[in-house]
Amino acid sequence: RDPNLKKRKVAMIFGYAGTGYSGLQINEPHKTIEKEIWNSLILNGYVSKDNALDLKKVGWQRCARTDKGVHALGNLASFKILLDERNKTSEDIEKEFIEKMNKSLPSQIRMFGLQRVIGGFDAKNSCSSRMYEYLLPSYSFIGPRKDNEGIYQELRDSKFNGGYENYEDLENDKYWESLEEIGIKNFGKEEFDKIKAFKFTTGNEEASDPEKIRVYNNVKKLKQLELQHKHAYRISDYRLNYFRMMMSQYLGYHNFHNYTVGQKFKDASSNRYMINIEVEKPVLINNIEWLKIKIHGQSFMLHQIRKMIAMAVLSCRYNCSTELMLETFTDKRFNIPKAPPLGLYLDHPVFDVANMKLVKNGQQPIDYDRFRESMDLLQEEHIYDKIYNVEIEGNIYSAFFQFVDGFKFNEDIISEQPKNKDGSDIKR
Repeated sequence: RDPNLKKRKVAMIFGYAGTGYSGLQINEPHKTIEKEIWNSLILNGYVSKDNALDLKKVGWQRCARTDKGVHALGNLASFKILLDERNKTSEDIEKEFIEKMNKSLPSQIRMFGLQRVIGGFDAKNSCSSRMYEYLLPSYSFIGPRKDNEGIYQELRDSKFNGGYENYEDLENDKYWESLEEIGIKNFGKEEFDKIKAFKFTTGNEEASDPEKIRVYNNVKKLKQLELQHKHAYRISDYRLNYFRMMMSQYLGYHNFHNYTVGQKFKDASSNRYMINIEVEKPVLINNIEWLKIKIHGQSFMLHQIRKMIAMAVLSCRYNCSTELMLETFTDKRFNIPKAPPLGLYLDHPVFDVANMKLVKNGQQPIDYDRFRESMDLLQEEHIYDKIYNVEIEGNIYSAFFQFVDGFKFNEDIISEQPKNKDGSDIKR
């Protein structure tokens, strides 16, 4: 080893857009963010060839693991690095590190900082809390179609909906009625009914039928009109405040065993503490309205935030009470779907206690405000663009909620609940 290289314990601050990667943590043979960073560290001489095959040899710890496709504006890893400190200030070393690493990394992975830390610092265990954000298009709150045979009908069935004899959602009905008016205005009532009833087959005779081809072309035109109508949707103050109320139910200390996988109600690790949740005012981006949800918690389990978002949005779309949300924290089992990973990203971890120890030791505290300009640039150029473009091309959110709307909960879900041998419900 080069005698001029000194081994130092450092905190490496970085961010990334997770699109195209199978999460952060190295998981061979899959393509991961950490693998890209590790190879770049070896390439630039910050990790010796002797340690190149095992992260444990350098004491590698990451602060927050992110799942497949999930982004991080600011993350952190701690490890022992090889540094040439001759005639260099800490600022010189950090600047050189950032320049070298960013030159050899893909543009969607960026290094922001490198600083010395005390020997006992651990990226995972020294982190006191984490800040996540989730971007959601407002049209996610459009409820089921009026002609939907699944949840739309059941919500209006007092035998299923909890006894509501006159259940209604006038705001949602108005949206679908206005869309039908657009269809009739553009095609006429008779043609519009043909379009709605159309089913295209690949049979040679039907596929070459001029009439079917004509109607099929109108089906595609109607889809474009539906897309424009959806993108023009703006969430009402009532529904926005309802969503804020639902999200606020997560605040404090709760048992989140229903919001992950493989956890039991009695597991101590199922209990998590949410410090703050904020639903910001809607913003227009390319004429589509989006909501940003900020979630600050001590720690999170696998899929927890995606399930939290899904449960709150579905509660708004179906006009559920807060009692249902609170029931998910009990020992009762709920099968909560995961909202798309597309809009989820880690904003940054928080090191309150660790920073006090660093300052006491004469070292620089970990402050993400120092990197905010670079983080914002990554967000604008890679994270926001990827979220918006993938949604426009793939219709991810609408497809997800329409899939959930298609379930007949009274038959498909309730009937799957465990039964006694005589067919009666098991008492909880």
